[in-house]
Amino acid sequence: MARRIVVFPVLGRRWAFTAVLPTGCDGKSLPVGSLGNLLETLRSTPQNSDRVELLTQYFSDKMYEKFTAWEATPEGSFRNRLHSIGQRMLSRLGPTESFLKAIPKDAGLVEIVYPYGINSRLVRRRVRHLAISGEVVHRRYMYGSIALLPFAVVLGVLPLPNVVLAWNLFRAYSHWRALQGSRRLNYLVTESSSASDDAITEKQGERSNTFKSDPTPDRKTQRNETTHWILLPSKKLDTLINLSNVSREAITDVTVAEICKEYPLDPLEIMKWRDQKLSIKSFG
Repeated sequence: MARRIVVFPVLGRRWAFTAVLPTGCDGKSLPVGSLGNLLETLRSTPQNSDRVELLTQYFSDKMYEKFTAWEATPEGSFRNRLHSIGQRMLSRLGPTESFLKAIPKDAGLVEIVYPYGINSRLVRRRVRHLAISGEVVHRRYMYGSIALLPFAVVLGVLPLPNVVLAWNLFRAYSHWRALQGSRRLNYLVTESSSASDDAITEKQGERSNTFKSDPTPDRKTQRNETTHWILLPSKKLDTLINLSNVSREAITDVTVAEICKEYPLDPLEIMKWRDQKLSIKSFG
């Protein structure tokens, strides 16, 4: 399975790392299956670790389904207010988490699209730095969320929905997903890292069917056959962000919209990278 990501600067030394959305995906949770389908899938799954992941995904989807149903409750009601508070809390989550969660644990190849005018080694180094830093950060927060679960369970004696327990379960699961993604991404961009980036080349047009490709190949795509990453420099992306301006000023909302027209990306995630102060520091 290949995963394509788009990397580009949004303000000075601050970059955006976004995963291309699969066709037909709107960024929300997948439809929740029935309990019977879950049990049938569990019986056909031999690995215990995969069974645990299926159960976790199932209950996470159920919680998300219930949470979204609260939006339709009467305005001003307790559940409607909880939904509004939850939406505000979700909007404050860092973009690093969403990006790393988008990397499947079984991804066998990562395709990195970046502006034509940026050095390919710098791009790969930044992606690897984000993966390493993300593993440290999300492991720490995952353990913290798990440690709070016993205290959240105690609140279940109250005659109200145990929102604290639901939030801690969601955060623990979300950090676990991000941790898995960071480990996989680090593996993909580090494997056989001693090999030269441009040892073997392929034309970019051969791997551009996920989104609109440039009319002509920008540069030969850099890939080593012993690695699991492909570098795809893009002249279109270079033109859209205007590297000379982005070093002094942040990219505008109009530019973000144009990028998302050209590539199937989530504009809200790009704006988070641009506007939020990240816990993972940038480097040159």
